[in-house]
Amino acid sequence: MKHKVLMASLWSVFSRFGVFFIDFVIQILLARILFPSDFGVIASLAILISLGNQLSNFGLGQALIQNNRNTYLQECTIFYVNIIIGLTIGSLIYLFSSAIAGFYDNDILIDVTKIYSIYFIVNSFSLIQDSMLSKKLDFKSKFFVNIASVFISGVLAIILSLNGFSYWALVFQIIIKSIIRTLLLWKICDWRPSLLFSFNSIRSLLRFGFNMVLSSIFTSFRINIFAILIGKSYNFSDLGFYNRANQLQNITSKTFTTSLQNVLFPVFSQLQDDIDLLKKGLKKSIKFLFFIITPLMVFFIVNAEDIIVVLLTDKWIESAKYLKTLSLLGIVYPLQMMNLNVLKAISLSKKFLYMTLLWNILSISFAIMTSFYSIKIMILGQVVVTLICYLINVLVNGKYYSYYLKEQLKDLMPLILINVAFYLVLNTVCNINLGFNLYFSMLINVMLSSLIYGLIVYLFYRPFFIELMNELKVLIKKKN
Repeated sequence: MKHKVLMASLWSVFSRFGVFFIDFVIQILLARILFPSDFGVIASLAILISLGNQLSNFGLGQALIQNNRNTYLQECTIFYVNIIIGLTIGSLIYLFSSAIAGFYDNDILIDVTKIYSIYFIVNSFSLIQDSMLSKKLDFKSKFFVNIASVFISGVLAIILSLNGFSYWALVFQIIIKSIIRTLLLWKICDWRPSLLFSFNSIRSLLRFGFNMVLSSIFTSFRINIFAILIGKSYNFSDLGFYNRANQLQNITSKTFTTSLQNVLFPVFSQLQDDIDLLKKGLKKSIKFLFFIITPLMVFFIVNAEDIIVVLLTDKWIESAKYLKTLSLLGIVYPLQMMNLNVLKAISLSKKFLYMTLLWNILSISFAIMTSFYSIKIMILGQVVVTLICYLINVLVNGKYYSYYLKEQLKDLMPLILINVAFYLVLNTVCNINLGFNLYFSMLINVMLSSLIYGLIVYLFYRPFFIELMNELKVLIKKKN
């Protein structure tokens, strides 16, 4: 089991980072061709994609993974229910396209929204196949599916942007990616539906799914409230600057966290009756995430301006101030998500719902209140809210998996102090002007930062460093 989980974790990380790397390169190329306002158009509709995905899934995908006793009748019923929901959502978005454009006072969104409606219909055909691969921990197959769909759609988007399609290139990229991904999932996964349907068969799954989808709806608003408020209160260029900064932060913090969650959710679900083993896995996962993500966020904070100019050119320099603040959020986010993930895995979906509702309501309220000041203040508000919700979540629910707040903070304290020291050293070193061009200076900073962080960990937290090296040796040995 341990080896299977480890390999699944690696394939999940490969998939996430492979997809994000290819998408990252494509987005950099698109950012050099298009303008911030083009990305702002797409970002303003991100809430549609997010909400539509949650509603069309209705939590049934996670319910399939969490439940160890699914029947073929249940799977067929969920398949058809998902298609009906997808068709309904797509139709509603098409019909309300004028109202959506009116909210932003921008008529170009009418046709864009209508085209977007296709996405939900196509996506509704792949829920079962996607869930089946996750349940089997077959992240290797998902890796190839995701890589192919992102690469092909990205190349087509670049071709369209070079031919003057502006924001339409980004719209078609999303639609084409969904079509390719659905076709490949059907090709790889051998599950096929039959003409079987029984709504009664999925009632138990709906109870779990309802809590998940209700939580996900509020989460979608929390994640996309910035796009709504910035698009409405500021302009699409400001939204484009924020969107690019947020994407850079997501590449590290959310990618690592989501990759590990995707693997650990089915694993923790199988271990829900063995709290000691579950706690051990959670403890190791949180420390690993914090060890990897926090120094990356520190590097972003210190080098934000240079990173933006090197990757996106200086026409995007406004994104740098947002990237610095978003990096603080990237440090706290994994702690909150990993603890929430355990609540789902051990079937405490109501506890999960209550905690995510608290987080989402506070986040949305703070975003609205701080939107009158500046985008930077809005982001700082989210950092504070996420930290508070993490503390409350572990204080209230840590007892259910025997990993209390005091113990979590004690485990993390050495890495917290190490990263404070890393920031102080890096802030001094990176401000030294060696006279090199910007690109070569950035390369030196990356290598030097990695060396400094590794050295600090080795000197001041050697047991953890040795543990990591041993895990790496075991992995290499098993691979060979």
